[in-house]
Amino acid sequence: MSGGEGRGSTAYDERWRGHPAQGADLSVPALRSPAWLKLKPKLTLEVAATGGSAARMRWGDWGEAVMLAFRYTHPRTGAPVEIRQAVRVPRDLPFDVTREARLAVVCWGVMPSGILRHPLLAAR
Repeated sequence: MSGGEGRGSTAYDERWRGHPAQGADLSVPALRSPAWLKLKPKLTLEVAATGGSAARMRWGDWGEAVMLAFRYTHPRTGAPVEIRQAVRVPRDLPFDVTREARLAVVCWGVMPSGILRHPLLAAR
């Protein structure tokens, strides 16, 4: 737009006044199409248990979690990482902590601190 008709100009404002979208909140989640869905990359990491407990604790409405200490190789840097973190475990999955046991953990990414985002113990 030229000639003083940019946003904030009187001519621009007059053109949009009374338009059906004026003042509308165009970001209403209920009106979003499936194309708006945010895709989250999931990683499957092989970890080695170094400690923790097989005692299960309630985790949300659907599952349980265990506190695990484990090490893994950071997927981007290749550096070894050792952490202690709660890991979700499906209720029907039998689980016991064995030192140096190889486990598969699915997560939605790795935080800069090395903590996994939403880790879930995968069945092998």
